[in-house]
Amino acid sequence: MKVYIFYVFMAFCTAFSISNSQNVVNNPNVILQYIEKSPIMYGMEELKDTILPKDQSKNLVENNFYRLIDGKEIIVLEYDEAIFRDELFKKAEAEFESNNYKEALNYYKKLYDKFPDYAAAQTKQAKCMIKLNNSDDAIDLLRSAISQNYIDYEAHKLLAKLYADMDLIDVAIRYITSAHILNRNDKEINDLRVELFTKKGLRTDNWAFTPQVKYDASSKEVMIYTKEQYQFYAYADALWSYDKDYLKTKTISESPYNLNRLQETILMHSIALQKVPWYSTIIEGATLKFAFEKMLINEFIYYEIILPQFPDEAQKLSEEQINKLVNYVLTIRGELK
Repeated sequence: MKVYIFYVFMAFCTAFSISNSQNVVNNPNVILQYIEKSPIMYGMEELKDTILPKDQSKNLVENNFYRLIDGKEIIVLEYDEAIFRDELFKKAEAEFESNNYKEALNYYKKLYDKFPDYAAAQTKQAKCMIKLNNSDDAIDLLRSAISQNYIDYEAHKLLAKLYADMDLIDVAIRYITSAHILNRNDKEINDLRVELFTKKGLRTDNWAFTPQVKYDASSKEVMIYTKEQYQFYAYADALWSYDKDYLKTKTISESPYNLNRLQETILMHSIALQKVPWYSTIIEGATLKFAFEKMLINEFIYYEIILPQFPDEAQKLSEEQINKLVNYVLTIRGELK
């Protein structure tokens, strides 16, 4: 097992394209040593029931944000409320809802002139252009909107539809997958992604990473209830959950999730690929194994774990990181054998 642990640890470290600069990622041997030396007694029994995936269908991102990029710093901001109170906005929205697309287009143009930081006004102009059967100008507007505000998932989605109508499926797939990353749980976006993936012959398996782990804990003892394939995952997760001495060795950020914790639990979890041979024959295990082989482990963590729970975290990622997540979905999810 030590040889395998060394292999997966080296592959794991090489795979970190979204870096974790604050904490060292401990390898499984180190984690197991902490567990052995811990003042907490850990026990383990089989989990009899099954933990179902959480319903994230209402955990959505609103398209009311833009971002400023200062060097490597990304600042996400909400559009000024003054935009939505403005009469130009109100008239534009009313005309669009009344199917008066030329009038709506005119108001959206004036709105953009008045509020040039409101990149979504270009996306709204493009929607009018689409209704007026002017796809060429709509594409130009949508590209401009994305150039100004890359996290406008509506612009990505509309471009995907336009390119799909032009039978440019490969281009459409990249745009719809970008939209999917930017609003991970949106059903309409995902339905279009599945439709385009199916046309291209890519896989569209519907599953969610759901560790089968429960705890019964006191200050001195932790009983872990888990399934065979999650034993090592559970040990690492329990260490992070209950061992205060271990947490003292870590820097805890204000983020809603702890990337270092996820890195270590997934690294430990990968041992199941060797110790539990059948695990790599089911979709979750096969995906994890493929992600290790392609050195896309952090992308696995973001796409399968972080973004379903915290979809707005995608807004804080660079274009390069988002494109790597797109490649993860296309390669790991789409081409899995």
